[in-house]
Amino acid sequence: MRSKLFRGYGFLIIAAILFAFPTFANRYDGYTGQYLVAFKMRQEDYFNNAVVYIDDNKFMGAIGYMLGKRLSDEAVANDIDLPQGIKDAGVPIYEGGPLGRDSTLFYLKHVISGEDEPSWQGYKMHAMNDEQLKNTVDEIVENYNSDEDAPRFLLFRGYSGWAPMQLEMEMMRGAWLKADELGLSLDEAILEDQEVLWHRVFKNVAKDDKKKLGKIY
Repeated sequence: MRSKLFRGYGFLIIAAILFAFPTFANRYDGYTGQYLVAFKMRQEDYFNNAVVYIDDNKFMGAIGYMLGKRLSDEAVANDIDLPQGIKDAGVPIYEGGPLGRDSTLFYLKHVISGEDEPSWQGYKMHAMNDEQLKNTVDEIVENYNSDEDAPRFLLFRGYSGWAPMQLEMEMMRGAWLKADELGLSLDEAILEDQEVLWHRVFKNVAKDDKKKLGKIY
């Protein structure tokens, strides 16, 4: 009798979890809009000394863009897949990560958002039709040539991506540390050399997180 009762409770618990899971998955934002500093990386690792802006982190995975690695003028000029209008205007393009570098151009757009939303939101140019692409390129070029102090667009070749819960597991083992703040705006940070930026942002990692590492920094 008791075992049947426990079995019945077990089914109820499983049913409750399955019922609640879609709501949890939809609301989960993880590290969206935050800056992560590479820490426990092998010397030859691609992300060694990297600072990454997380554009979107849901239950099914995460996407972000590495800061501080501008593509050379030669690399941009030889890239036949880049929109010619962007190349002609000399808009800076950055290496966003090891994924999708041969497929499309990604960009972050600075938007006026609500208090709980990131102010930079990511888009993929390959998802646009011809008219949308033309309008986007024209807007980027016009913005770049304007007198605004801060750019509204940041362009990336490639992105950094994580499978479901992969980023969370890497955070747990100390591969990444979360910076409380950059100490400078994103459009300023991207102009820094990658290694210089890493040391600058690492200073803003929470002291409690540094203590967990077992060392004093």
